[in-house]
Amino acid sequence: MSTLLLSLFVVGNATWPLERHYRVLIVALVFGVAYTIFSEWLNIVVRAAWAYREIMPVVPTLDAGLTPLLQWIIVPTAAYLAAIKLPSTRRTDAGARQ
Repeated sequence: MSTLLLSLFVVGNATWPLERHYRVLIVALVFGVAYTIFSEWLNIVVRAAWAYREIMPVVPTLDAGLTPLLQWIIVPTAAYLAAIKLPSTRRTDAGARQ
């Protein structure tokens, strides 16, 4: 939620989600992946709070686990795309109802 909010501050505008929805998604994903890389570095290298077993696939250039990175790419993308494709409902005036 915080990456979405931050991306809305950076690239969103008053017409979102009607416009710029893909730009907001991409910026949110960049923030999420950046946070994942930072968090893994902090908790594995600096704090030594956890470690991966040999069977965990690690992205070599990023030195981050593949699973956390994919979680930050796949899950938010699927949720975001599902949310922007929901039909919009508009309220009608109470007097206009029959």
